[in-house]
Amino acid sequence: RAAMPIPTARIRRSASHGRPPLSAAARLPLRIRRYDAPETLFYLDPPYWGCEGDYGKELFSRDDFARLADALRGIDGRFLLSINDVPEIREIFSWAEIEPVRTTYSIAGKGQSTPAAELLIRGRAT
Repeated sequence: RAAMPIPTARIRRSASHGRPPLSAAARLPLRIRRYDAPETLFYLDPPYWGCEGDYGKELFSRDDFARLADALRGIDGRFLLSINDVPEIREIFSWAEIEPVRTTYSIAGKGQSTPAAELLIRGRAT
């Protein structure tokens, strides 16, 4: 298995300018702006609200939900976002089309399933 190279030169350049390297979540608005076009469809599946730390410490924060919503609000393309159904997410994305859906969470190999409420959030430039 080949080792994945670490972008040390890029990290050093960022550090030398007195700012830390951007996290994946911080880069999301930049990537959205870069690839946005009328024919673009963004599918987003961020960490669930309340589970932000499950993918690594400080990779996605509660504040990143608002940053993501702000970036999506002004796009030329369309987006579809799936997330757990909590009041905070409904508030942050209140400007978009929100569709509640029922699903089942299952744990692989455990044979257990739990009913759950999620949201499909859609948006298109007006």
